[in-house]
Amino acid sequence: MIYTKEFEYIIQNEEKDSFIGLGYPNAKILIVGKEVATNSESLDPLEQQNTISFKNNVLDWKKNIEEKKDPRQISNWIFERDLKLENVDNNPLFAFKGTIKKNTSDTWKKYQKLHDIIYHGEIDENNKLELDFQKDFFISEMSNYPSPKTRSAQQIENFKVNLEKRKYSFFKSNFIQQFPIVILACSNYIWNKDNEMQINEIFNVQFDSGKRFSRGEYIFSKNNKFWVHYSSDGKKLVIHTRQLSMNVKNSMLMELGKQIKMHLAKLEY
Repeated sequence: MIYTKEFEYIIQNEEKDSFIGLGYPNAKILIVGKEVATNSESLDPLEQQNTISFKNNVLDWKKNIEEKKDPRQISNWIFERDLKLENVDNNPLFAFKGTIKKNTSDTWKKYQKLHDIIYHGEIDENNKLELDFQKDFFISEMSNYPSPKTRSAQQIENFKVNLEKRKYSFFKSNFIQQFPIVILACSNYIWNKDNEMQINEIFNVQFDSGKRFSRGEYIFSKNNKFWVHYSSDGKKLVIHTRQLSMNVKNSMLMELGKQIKMHLAKLEY
């Protein structure tokens, strides 16, 4: 597999404890969540292994680049409770490969539903199928601090300072900027406000208030909404919404998928 020069650059230049992401870095679709839902203080073997994978994200990507690793070369992930932490191997190019839908998190179930809609036209409700959204999505996080709950994350010392720093460093990188479709599924971790238009500034887009390409604002319920932004030439789509987790309606996912699918078609991908 050939990795882009933009991706190679960020892997070589980011701090070794940074979280870059999971999935296919050459994808056209980037999804940005709030934070990795891992409890780094837990004694649970799975949480401990996940913490190692989180900390090794940059190193694992360096190895993938050196070996020109392809997703097809990655073996299925199998949880071993007694695995020594130095032997943890959960490749970020296809993390938890082989996991079936019923055994994953609410957020990853929603990512899979969105993938189904975009690439198959409908949601496949068979929970015994393997997750495969990582073959077409790259997943990153707005915050660099892992936490099982958002409330806990925001109590970490220097959380806000580091969140703002990451927005204007990592998310301004050429690697992030080259994605033609960005889903900011991170709610109030980034914003457009009257005095601070972060989404516009960081991603070089504008809210589609004039409805050139969309309705601009989509409301399905109090907690199910998204806002559509485009670059001036219409080639970049940025959608801002809530975390895709438990209470996200299928109707909202269907419309999200529709907007993304239309944009892919427009760009002839």
